[in-house]
Amino acid sequence: MSTQHSPIGFLEAVCYDVSDIDRAAAFWSGLLGCTFGASTQTGFRRAQLPSGLYFLLQQSDEPKTGKNRAHVDFETDEMEAAVALVVELGGRALHPVDNGLAGFWVCADPDGNEFCIGPPESRPPRGS
Repeated sequence: MSTQHSPIGFLEAVCYDVSDIDRAAAFWSGLLGCTFGASTQTGFRRAQLPSGLYFLLQQSDEPKTGKNRAHVDFETDEMEAAVALVVELGGRALHPVDNGLAGFWVCADPDGNEFCIGPPESRPPRGS
């Protein structure tokens, strides 16, 4: 029995809730090398990534209280430099992870939103 079906649409954006949208835009702009423009809606800023996907920031008055249930992963050949940039921009390098491959770092933006940074060999092979 096949479970394949048509998608509900297309993935347009990844969104993080943030307490200070200008601070978050400065952090993520520096990390992603892109510019966050004003949105047509108050409380939102977005940037289009080279892949066409949007990275969206949403102003939230609710503080982050737990671990993110979803996060983004970044792949880089310059992991140490990338983690240093996270800290320089006001984020945090939370802890390294030994996953039995090349390992990676769990980091957080200034609002505590987690993301991971690792070399290509830290991920399972594509298609797996």
